[in-house]
Amino acid sequence: MLLCALSTLSFQYAPDVEKVLLKAGKNRSGLEAVLTHYQHDSLKYKAACFLIGNMDIHYSQTYHWADSLGHIVPFDELDYPDFSSSQIAFSSLRERTPGIHPVQERIPDIFAITSDYLIDNIDRAFQTWNKNGRNVTFNDFCEYILPYRISVEPVQQWREKYGNQFGWLPDSLRSKTSNEAYTFFDHMLNKEFENIYKQAIVRKEPLPRLGALQLMSRKKGLCEDASAYGVFMLRSQGYPASVDVIPYWATASGNHTLWHIVNVKQIPLFDREPSKVIRTTYSRQPDVLANFEKQENIPDNFLQSYNYKDVTPEYWRVKNIVCKPDSLVQGQTIYACVLNYRRWEPTWWATVKGDSAVFTNMTLGVVYLPVYYRNERIVPAAYPVAFGYYNQLVLKPNFVSKRNVVLEEQDKYLKFRPGKKYTLFYWDKEWKELETQTADVDTHQLVFNNVPSNALLILIPDYSERKERPFIITDKGARVWF
Repeated sequence: MLLCALSTLSFQYAPDVEKVLLKAGKNRSGLEAVLTHYQHDSLKYKAACFLIGNMDIHYSQTYHWADSLGHIVPFDELDYPDFSSSQIAFSSLRERTPGIHPVQERIPDIFAITSDYLIDNIDRAFQTWNKNGRNVTFNDFCEYILPYRISVEPVQQWREKYGNQFGWLPDSLRSKTSNEAYTFFDHMLNKEFENIYKQAIVRKEPLPRLGALQLMSRKKGLCEDASAYGVFMLRSQGYPASVDVIPYWATASGNHTLWHIVNVKQIPLFDREPSKVIRTTYSRQPDVLANFEKQENIPDNFLQSYNYKDVTPEYWRVKNIVCKPDSLVQGQTIYACVLNYRRWEPTWWATVKGDSAVFTNMTLGVVYLPVYYRNERIVPAAYPVAFGYYNQLVLKPNFVSKRNVVLEEQDKYLKFRPGKKYTLFYWDKEWKELETQTADVDTHQLVFNNVPSNALLILIPDYSERKERPFIITDKGARVWF
């Protein structure tokens, strides 16, 4: 990202920067003003090029309020001293505004980021880097300290407030080992921020992510909010920090988000198998699927993004899986799915080459289903693979070798309820029903007959919340959950 002077009044920008400037339309002059501002400071100029050159993949997913006629109703929770006060004010506003409702907005950064905002962000980021983070490389500074945003939250001017409020943090962390620092910061964050995910509360307004100042005002949110709050804290003090995302648990239902200090040995903050652990970056990454595949051929999840890294090996034991699809289409993308809320969710990808495809850095202790993605639907490409810690098994049902299966109660996994029905299914390109039984008061085990061997099984009660986990029965009759 070099600035080449053509004359005293004319400059040629790097291709990635020029591409964004062309897209910015009327905001081009504002972004160019930032580059002009730093034309005699090579390091800050490179930082500005980094932000602008990757700005076109970023946006705010936010909303505004409107009345029954569609007219905008001004309201900003940050105009009030605290979140409780803003809620009281909004209740009053709702009473006197018939039909008030939220209207979602997607605001691209290339149209919204002003020169004043970007210059202030860059200057303050350099101040903290010079003060506390000089052992951080320039590349890590650009990726994990410099960015003005973390996800798709509303853009807010957060650095000064966070810098002042958490200025004590470097002194508290400086004398601690990595383990001690992680433990200290995690405890502090849990005390500072109430994680409502644990209370099964869902945010009511259509806001996927809270802005930095909303986090500071509310001090309450989901795990992704708590993690973002921690990362804003750390970056405000010159620590390179990232939000790491578990898109889906692989042996449970749901997902998770956590904070991470980059280049510090990670202490796993969970005890179950993740499908993947994905680190959010600001810049485009060269090896993501979106660079090679059309968006309509990619499932609607993080795989459509350009700015992430697979960091699963930092958290869990992994190996590559070699998969041989039933139907071969050279060069086609194939996906590995995990079962989450009883849905097969695509969590990684590979390309068919020759007679196989290789999924990289896959979590051990998980069952994966290889699929193709066609017309917004997943299509099984091969039988499930039980990817154990010590061996690997392709789960193709054997209908010649059938057996009786005894399913006993097990703490934390299975308890039979009197009068409730339980249906056993096996997977053969879809879940197929085997048999339904009803438990009574004295039922502590159920026996199912003529079950195909080497099959992936799942037991569904009639009170299901879709959290049931699949399992296999080994040749020795042991039940193994995934």
